[in-house]
Amino acid sequence: MIIVNIKNGLGNQMFQYAFGKVIEWKYKTPVYFDFLRDDISTPLHSYLDVFNIEPIHEADPQWRIPFLPFSVRQFRDNKQYIHYIYYKLRRTFQPNKLITERYPSKYIKLFDKIDLKKKYYFLGFWQNPIYFIGYEEKIKNFFIPKDKSIFETDDAVEILNSYYDTVSLHFRRGDYKTSGFIEPAGMDYYYEAIDIIKQKVKNPFFYIFTDEPEWVRNEMKINIPYKLITGNTGSDAFVDILLMSKCKHNITANSSFSWWGAWLNENPDKCVIAPKKWYADEERNKFASEIAPKEWIRI
Repeated sequence: MIIVNIKNGLGNQMFQYAFGKVIEWKYKTPVYFDFLRDDISTPLHSYLDVFNIEPIHEADPQWRIPFLPFSVRQFRDNKQYIHYIYYKLRRTFQPNKLITERYPSKYIKLFDKIDLKKKYYFLGFWQNPIYFIGYEEKIKNFFIPKDKSIFETDDAVEILNSYYDTVSLHFRRGDYKTSGFIEPAGMDYYYEAIDIIKQKVKNPFFYIFTDEPEWVRNEMKINIPYKLITGNTGSDAFVDILLMSKCKHNITANSSFSWWGAWLNENPDKCVIAPKKWYADEERNKFASEIAPKEWIRI
């Protein structure tokens, strides 16, 4: 039996779900998903039900990791966190293998050596496109919205029918400012990315996506044609990913959210720019190069 943990926001859940489905396809065996909550008052919630995904096989409650008290969550980067998880699972699911990521984005070769006679619990983010090789089209078909009317909104119609070479630009701030694990990409990165787009794209028009529109209005000190996309928050946040994917080119933040917007972009001539510095410290950044497809420009 194989269980894949799903947690955090939409972009992370998309990676975790896609990772689990690839295991399912590769080994022709059902994969179960455990939606982890961080405290007892937060309901288990999937952000994925807006997409055209297959029915999710949820793990039996007795096999799930229980909610994590803050005293444990604050140690999630060291052995105490892993020991706590394994202790809880040992009493219920009793896995032969608890597979975790020491470095986010680093490809784990054990993925290719699963023994179906054993029990596995995968706990991580799995933000590496290498896992998807050979299954790209199947994954892209999952992340089509059930409600096609979102492509009939004013913003969507404008992007889809634009005369310009449309470019999505994503500023991720919000929780990044206090995370410690990851921090917002600096303005120098965005200015350099915009310059590269100007060199490579004849007639660019920028659609800016952000969780802090007022900050963008105050801090953008460069004269470019752009429109700020607002209003897609909470349960509608997925709309921004899909609008990004309909732009011809993409400038991502160090965020799984805009990563998916760029990866789902079907333009064969797309120019995608992503930051080299993905995580807040250099230890984690050792393998951050693996998070972006090779054809993307990293700066």
